[in-house]
Order: sequence, then C-alpha cells, then structure tokens
Amino acid sequence: ASGPSRPSASPAPTTSASFAAGSGDREGGVPPFVLLDSTVVTTAGEPCTHSRVVKGTTRCETLRFHVNEDLVELVRTERVTMAVYSKTSSMVLGSFPKSGKVYEYQMPEKHVPWYAPKGKWQVEIVYTAANKEGELSTTSGEFSIC
Repeated sequence: ASGPSRPSASPAPTTSASFAAGSGDREGGVPPFVLLDSTVVTTAGEPCTHSRVVKGTTRCETLRFHVNEDLVELVRTERVTMAVYSKTSSMVLGSFPKSGKVYEYQMPEKHVPWYAPKGKWQVEIVYTAANKEGELSTTSGEFSIC
C-alpha cells in the first residue's frame, strides 16, 4: 500500500540519499517543500543505495519531507537517461497541509528487470504542486545498474 502516511515526529532509520538536492528556496523565505531524505530497501527490508541498482531486485523507497505551506497535488516527476534513452514518469503524491512535523510517503514498489541495460544512468527528480508556480525542489544524480 503506497501513499501518504500521517506526519511523524520520530524519524525512521535512514540511509542518506546520494543525490544533490536543490533548495527549492523562495526569495526571502522558507521553501514550501523540503525533501529531508529518501531511503530505499529491498522487499526483505535490506538497505539499498541510490547509487547502485541490482537487476532483478524490487526496491521500496520512502520519502521524508517537511511542508511549510499547504501543497495541493504534490507531483514527483522522475527522468532517467542513458545515452540516447530517456524515460520520464510522474506521480501525484497527494495534497499535504502545512505542518511542523515530518511527512513520510511510501512510493510504490519498483521492480528492476533482468534485461535493464548495465551502465551509468542519470536521474533528475522534480517536485511541483498545482497551487505553486515553478519547481519546489530538484534532485539530480547518477546511478549504476549492475
């Protein structure tokens, strides 16, 4: 079951994302959305890294973030590229009211097929909301499929 969970004041054990996150800062103020971290585990609960993806595995990602302004229809858009191949997918995470607590969101499981090409891939993840102009946060990085 994926989807938003209630705000949580106690953080779960985490492995820091190895991606460089954009601030999403608004001039002179606190950003409306702050991605705290993203952790990935296998379906057996074993920790994974963002930088190394193993063919044939199923990955479960949990996002932790603060919302400093009400966000309507928060969307996560993920673009992965390798050489001339590019794939973009978007997912509406939901609407989140301003809260001083930490939100956790369990992404749907992702299966990495055996036929996925080995090599270095680029990824860019952008968060937007229907009631905000522009990007709230941008995260980019590189990972290897082996």
